[in-house]
Amino acid sequence: MPRGEEHLAIVAAPEAPPPAQIQAVDDPEAMLAAGAKKAAALRKVVEQAGLALDLGGKRYVRVEGWTSLAALMGAVVREVEVTERDGAYTAVVELVRLSDGLVLSRASAECGHDEEAWAKRPPYARRSMAITRAAGKVCRLAYSWVMALAGYEPTPAEEIVDLQQPTKAQAAPQTQAATSGRHPQPADAKITDGQVRLIRARILAAKLEMEPAVNRIKERFQVQHLGDLTRAQLEEVLGLIEEWGKGGDRLL
Repeated sequence: MPRGEEHLAIVAAPEAPPPAQIQAVDDPEAMLAAGAKKAAALRKVVEQAGLALDLGGKRYVRVEGWTSLAALMGAVVREVEVTERDGAYTAVVELVRLSDGLVLSRASAECGHDEEAWAKRPPYARRSMAITRAAGKVCRLAYSWVMALAGYEPTPAEEIVDLQQPTKAQAAPQTQAATSGRHPQPADAKITDGQVRLIRARILAAKLEMEPAVNRIKERFQVQHLGDLTRAQLEEVLGLIEEWGKGGDRLL
């Protein structure tokens, strides 16, 4: 076969995850502990930059938070192509490992004028949104488990709501809570499932045994389940876990 045809055959071959992505994990606990550390670092970035939105009592992270997660994991999103047909733009992106250029994942997304929010928007805006959606999607495919460990929903905010076309519920006055994507919550409100996952992730990151740590927390705050903790107690719990991990005075 001529070299040119051989090259084309390779390019046209069906996409499949690279071998490195389907190998068994030798030490699952070590992987989860490492992921929990990344999740803790990600949460600081998301909260400080106001990259999470509170929608229906659940917290979704904007695409900037997802690409920050990719960077923490040693990867970057690369645009492959953007095509247009009948006013609809389809973007294809890849998630590339920085250390060696290995393609970890690929995803596509579109944005068209048949969407009410985008019907009157200029072509460049629809093109840009297609890329944004694809970027969030490719990061989700690879790292949604880390986002869940950080206490957030494993779906990019852009897949839930059009962030550039606020609804009446979102068009609240620009108070500090609104600009950070958070709505005020009663201090005695119960923590969310995502925040329970965050507590467990912090326990793993601190290299503590899960069951004794959880039991100590429940005993200290007199609750039957972690989900019975209040939002006012959450920061204290996270602080305790950090101290226990460092071997502080209140070590388990």
